Amino acid sequence: MKCAQHNEKEATAICVSCGTPICNDCGTLIQGKHYCDECSGTMKENDPLRRRKVINGFLWFVFSLVPGAGHMYMGLMQKGVLLLGIFLGLAALVSILGIFDFALALGSVLVYVYAFFDSLGMKRAIERGEIVEDRGLEGLNLGKINLYYVGIGIVVLGVFSLIETFIQTFGYLPIVMNIYYGFRRSVLPIFLIVLGIWLIRRSKKEKEGFNEDRE
Repeated sequence: MKCAQHNEKEATAICVSCGTPICNDCGTLIQGKHYCDECSGTMKENDPLRRRKVINGFLWFVFSLVPGAGHMYMGLMQKGVLLLGIFLGLAALVSILGIFDFALALGSVLVYVYAFFDSLGMKRAIERGEIVEDRGLEGLNLGKINLYYVGIGIVVLGVFSLIETFIQTFGYLPIVMNIYYGFRRSVLPIFLIVLGIWLIRRSKKEKEGFNEDRE
């Protein structure tokens, strides 16, 4: 793998912030982690939390029950406001729009789960004294979005829209409504089960990779 800035040189590390391959000439080592020049400069400008401190676990847990509030409690205001805004925006769209209500509800659940575990990871990093960046919209790297998954998301929204249209047209038939409500009650549990299995498998792979690196 070649360095992103020096094509003639082999990359010796990957930036932990943006994933860019870097060589010894353009990388910066901060607290044992490799950062590219752009990310290391951005972290200095944003004044990341570098101070090791103890966070009240009970208060953190109470605040983290609200997406983004746990981040704001730890001083990560930009990221906290962003997550809270996304969650409240999806919740508002659920009540306003009729055709995408179920898909938006799933999106709200996903944001809620992500915000909680991301807050937990940030809490542990701060307590270890690691560098934690407070990044809002400017931290989103749109160039790295996988269009394959975006396409899947659009197809799923289209399917839900088609189902809602079908229900509005033939909803007077009892069998149609029974199938529809059975489908709606089943999708969320199936989604949570699949998400849980994926997280467990990913955790095992990361643990195996860590053990291999140690050996």
